Amino acid sequence: MPAIKIHEAQGEDTQTAVAVASRERDETQKHIDQRFKSRFDHWTQAGKPKPDKAPREATDRITVAKTDVAALKGMIRRAATLHKTGVVFFKDAKDGNGNTTVKYVPAPVTPKAH
Repeated sequence: MPAIKIHEAQGEDTQTAVAVASRERDETQKHIDQRFKSRFDHWTQAGKPKPDKAPREATDRITVAKTDVAALKGMIRRAATLHKTGVVFFKDAKDGNGNTTVKYVPAPVTPKAH
């Protein structure tokens, strides 16, 4: 891990607002949650197979603009967290119009390294 140089804070402390991430789910997130739940149910009914053995009904493909891929994947990960499971993404497919198709399947949660 690279070393960082820490400096003493200067001036008056005006940082009074607590940084809190929003837990609200907008309409797009709710839509992704529903799509993920459907895939999660198919994956569970199939016995929670490995990603390459998952039935077609357990996978999902969503096409978005190239600039929205990271946001979409974040929403899919958030939906997976809601169902206490993980997610595996397949290699993205790009078309000639600047769009990217994201394919994913529910998967067991990856254990954290110690």
